[in-house]
Amino acid sequence: MINIVEFIDRLADLTKKNQSGFDAGKGITGKINQCQLELAEYLHSIYEVNQKAVDLLAPLIIKVSPISSNATGLITKPENYNHLLALRFKKGVNEIHKTQYIGTNQVSIISKIPQRKADLTKNRVLYTFTGEGITVYPAQALSFEMVYVKYPKEAKIGYTYTNVNNEPKRVVDPAKTENLEWGMNCFNLLLYMVMDKMGLSVRDHILSEYAQLGIAREQVKTIN
Repeated sequence: MINIVEFIDRLADLTKKNQSGFDAGKGITGKINQCQLELAEYLHSIYEVNQKAVDLLAPLIIKVSPISSNATGLITKPENYNHLLALRFKKGVNEIHKTQYIGTNQVSIISKIPQRKADLTKNRVLYTFTGEGITVYPAQALSFEMVYVKYPKEAKIGYTYTNVNNEPKRVVDPAKTENLEWGMNCFNLLLYMVMDKMGLSVRDHILSEYAQLGIAREQVKTIN
């Protein structure tokens, strides 16, 4: 976990050398949260081919077991769901099987092909994404194990004021503060991403962080 107060203090310390008048209390958490989303999306895009991405995403990976489909085969996505990593069919207590993804345009076609259609006697369960959630075939109530990437929790920092020697002093209010869920191995990368979004010239630092993490990325895209 990354302490949001330490993160903003470090950000303020670095940006004071490059940009006068930086106020950590004005909109900076919005930039931090946007960078969180961008980093999560990028790491998910290379998740299957890069072990470092797996390690970095670990704080956002959730396993739910059991999770069930309803009588029409619909699995309602968890509230914080972002991307599916795995969906496994649970048959009984100790038996578990992989499922197979199919596109929505393939559902009717595959249902007519005996060798490919869903068949519980062969432990063949299919799924597709719909507007309501995830629909499985056979379309019935079944039990699953789901692994997914959740949305990073929004970071926030709140303040309160107290009197010190008859002078008002701003202090962090823990009740209104939310830390970053990422591990410390993402601290510098997120820091430079936020600075880049602030318009500061740190692109070389970002690329260096990716290189140190063993992730090759020739162009880092942030939305300013």
